[in-house]
Amino acid sequence: MKKLSIILVLTFAMAAGTYAQKSFYTGALVFSANYGIDGNITEQHYACQEGSNAQTINGMTPASDISMGGEVGLLNWLGVGLIARVDDYTPENNQLIHSSPSVGAFDFGGIINIHVLRMNHTDILGGVNWGVSQLTYNVNNGTNTTSYGSGNWSDIHATARFYFNKFGFNFTLFAPTVTYNNLQTNNPDVGEYIVNYWKSTGYGASVGLQYRLL
Repeated sequence: MKKLSIILVLTFAMAAGTYAQKSFYTGALVFSANYGIDGNITEQHYACQEGSNAQTINGMTPASDISMGGEVGLLNWLGVGLIARVDDYTPENNQLIHSSPSVGAFDFGGIINIHVLRMNHTDILGGVNWGVSQLTYNVNNGTNTTSYGSGNWSDIHATARFYFNKFGFNFTLFAPTVTYNNLQTNNPDVGEYIVNYWKSTGYGASVGLQYRLL
C-alpha cells in the first residue's frame, strides 16, 4: 500500500510538472510586444473638387509597425485576445499631389490563435487578427490638407514563440489587409487632388518579446 501511494504521488507530480512546462495551456495569459515591417500593394483613389476627374494610383507602399497584444488560453490549443498596432507607411512621391505624404494608422482588434505545437520552451501557432483601423493622410504640400477615416483591418499570421521560463522572444510572418472606403478631408475646397479611398494588401515579418503572466 505504501509503495502504491508513493507511485501515485510520483505519477501525479510528473503529470503536474509536465503540464506546467507546456508553453501554452488553458488559463495561460501571455503579453507580447513586436516590431515589424511589411510591403504593401496599395490602391489609392483621388478626386479633385474643381472638376470631375478621378485618378487611381497603384503601387508599393512599405510600412513599419509596432504592436502590443494580450492572449488568454481558452483551451490548451485555443487562445483569444486583443491587439493594438501603430502603422507608419512610407509612400513614394505622388505625381498627383506633387509631394511625399505622411501616412499613419492605428489598428485595434481581436485575436484568435490555434496553438499547433506546444512544447516545454516552444509554441508554434497560427491565427487571425480582425478589427478596425483609423488612417491619417497628411499631404505635406503647404496647404495643411489632411484626409482621415476608419476602415476594416485584418491579418493572418504564423508565429513561433520561444521561452526561457516565463520570458521569451517570437518571430511572426503575417499577411495584412486594410480598406478605407470613405476618407474625409479637412480642406475640401483646396482645389487639388485629395485621396478618398485606400486599400492595401501585403506580407510582413515581425520580431518581439513575450511574457507569460500565468
